[in-house]
Amino acid sequence: MMSDNFVGRMTGPLSAVDVPLAPSYIAMPLVLHGLLPLTSNEWGRDDDDGVWDDNRDEDDLGRWATAVYFETHDSPESGEPGDLGRLIFERLEAIKVTGGEYLPYERPDNGDWVYVMDDSPWLAEQHEYIMRHYGRSLLEAHRHYVFVFHDEFIEAIAEGIRLDRVDRDALVAKGFRTD
Repeated sequence: MMSDNFVGRMTGPLSAVDVPLAPSYIAMPLVLHGLLPLTSNEWGRDDDDGVWDDNRDEDDLGRWATAVYFETHDSPESGEPGDLGRLIFERLEAIKVTGGEYLPYERPDNGDWVYVMDDSPWLAEQHEYIMRHYGRSLLEAHRHYVFVFHDEFIEAIAEGIRLDRVDRDALVAKGFRTD
């Protein structure tokens, strides 16, 4: 993958993060932001009637979150359990989704798709903004993540990430297109 040398010189190096799933080499990811369930079996089940009920337990309601859904490299056939991968951000502060196949950073040439940027100018900028307006530091717990897909890449500043598998049919049942 080619890099923009000017941008690459202004950023810290990328370090690969070992994760249990890999995206398909050609499919585009789906980024969703909103009240999302946090476990893979919460959408498309008989007990999920899609109705907001303030009397439900907090765990039943999910939480405000941003998630990236993606075809996995080793996805089972469509409709089988766990045929999509899902990436959920922990304490997300900022996200960027960029179309293009050329990552603007130097990265190890090892085929990985999840990276953390050391000495990130974007994280420093976000930290300064949050400190000035909210008195909260991002530098101790947050990281600048970079996720590489086929023709796009996603960057996020978050405390952490979680990956799991979800069912495509459950997303479709909620009105989302996955094709």
